[in-house]
Amino acid sequence: MHKKIVLCAFLGLSLFMGASSALANSTSDTLAMLTQRMAKAACFLGTFSEPEKYRTILLESQGQFAQKLQHLEETAPTPIIKLALRKLKPDWANLHFASSILADMPAYPGLDVNMIADFNLPLLAHSKNLSELYNSNTNVQKNASRLSLLSQKAAKEFCLVSYGFNPAQNRKYLSASIREFDQILKQMGAQESLDKADIQAQLKRIKTSWKGNKGVMTAIASFMRARTSDFNVVSSTNENVLSQCRKLEDLIAQNTL
Repeated sequence: MHKKIVLCAFLGLSLFMGASSALANSTSDTLAMLTQRMAKAACFLGTFSEPEKYRTILLESQGQFAQKLQHLEETAPTPIIKLALRKLKPDWANLHFASSILADMPAYPGLDVNMIADFNLPLLAHSKNLSELYNSNTNVQKNASRLSLLSQKAAKEFCLVSYGFNPAQNRKYLSASIREFDQILKQMGAQESLDKADIQAQLKRIKTSWKGNKGVMTAIASFMRARTSDFNVVSSTNENVLSQCRKLEDLIAQNTL
């Protein structure tokens, strides 16, 4: 009887630790996505596209990043992860500083947009490294999180090309983001472990939402110049793509438990 109680306690603790680790991994994946969402919002503000909408997105993303980072700092389980969090902080301070200036004066974008375009990449790299250190998610979960990140990264790169910030480089990045998004979506659609009606239906919703973004962004990556109507298409569809990708993350997490 005593052995059974100890075994049950051990299994319960293992399940709790696994769930906590998965939650932390999901949180660190979200940090990576938020770096791109902030940079996307900043660039759209720089092009004077729907300033109220993108100022709200910028502030929301900034607040979510700070909240999730604080949670990870309070629950960091190992010295290596604590060190990774400390290394992330200076780049977060830079991005927070520049995005706060832009949010305070959205009608006068300028150097702050360029600063955010520079600062988001090292913060993205640190956030991705943090996710690898937790390393508790399955490949399927990682792919779902990657779709969320790529939806924002591609929209950011589309905007930066049109804004005139390192256009040649960002065209290459944009092409790569579109290609990777398509590859992951195709791979997940054919994966036996995801052959469930609710997940397959969600993948189809993502594919439909992504189609509107993809056509415009592919043209820009192929050296076309963006028109106002192109910004309108990306602006009206990209948040829905992200929303659908986040729903897929939730569905996969529920089916993994």
